[in-house]
Amino acid sequence: MVVPSLDYYWPDVIRGAREAAAASGARLVLRGATYQAADERRQLSRLVETARVDGLLVAPTTTGDEGEELVRWLQGAGVPVVLVERAATVGPHQEAMESVVSDHVFGAAMAVRHLATLGHRRVGVTTTTQSPTAPHVRRGWRQACVELGLPLDGTPDLTTVDQRDPGWPEALDAVLDACVASGTTALLVHSDPEAISLVERCQERGMRVPGDLSVVTYDDEVAELCDPPLTAVRPPKAAIGQAAYRLLAERLADEDPQRPTHRVVIEPRLIVRASSAPPSSGQA
Repeated sequence: MVVPSLDYYWPDVIRGAREAAAASGARLVLRGATYQAADERRQLSRLVETARVDGLLVAPTTTGDEGEELVRWLQGAGVPVVLVERAATVGPHQEAMESVVSDHVFGAAMAVRHLATLGHRRVGVTTTTQSPTAPHVRRGWRQACVELGLPLDGTPDLTTVDQRDPGWPEALDAVLDACVASGTTALLVHSDPEAISLVERCQERGMRVPGDLSVVTYDDEVAELCDPPLTAVRPPKAAIGQAAYRLLAERLADEDPQRPTHRVVIEPRLIVRASSAPPSSGQA
């Protein structure tokens, strides 16, 4: 199993896969990469060539020239492959590879519907650059806004650096300035560290959460530890790992060369906490 990080988001995915493997008497060999296709290719090649693995669970980079080349390499790796929280197609007919993913589009739309039910009419979104999840979150946000008749023109739809970047403080103020200027009363933020930092900056600027701005975070790694605790969309991380291992095990056990490709999609959950509430009087 090769994942891009061992310290955020992925530990619960790994735990799910490890528990499923242990229950079936299999051994899971884990490697951590760095969100770089070249590093992932190096780790995977080493596993295939030296570890005598029967199959691969992998969350690869799939975009850019190196990502596309990595996907082609995986297709020809000589062992069954299940993509984890990634999807890809290969070949002239764009045939799908086997995968298990969270329905991030549905999860983001669920957050928008929650905020609209509370009475918010202008719901913004902010995500970070280079996040593979961000395009899905943004698509779900946009689809739900259109479905519910929420305005998009002028509503914050922002991509920023993440909170570890030196430019984060300026990006954070730009997000909040855009919310104030547009009359936005609710914001969907990916992910938890950025959302917590945003709430802290709101407090420094005298903006109340949720009084002036309701905040929903996407990930729910540490959202409950914020003050106030953050309403969050929680991807089904452990279930993703379990399902990915089981799909791989089924592929290994099935001797039918015509077995169809399986793609498993699992829905996130919305956890409602104190950071989302109806807009203050006069804001709705």
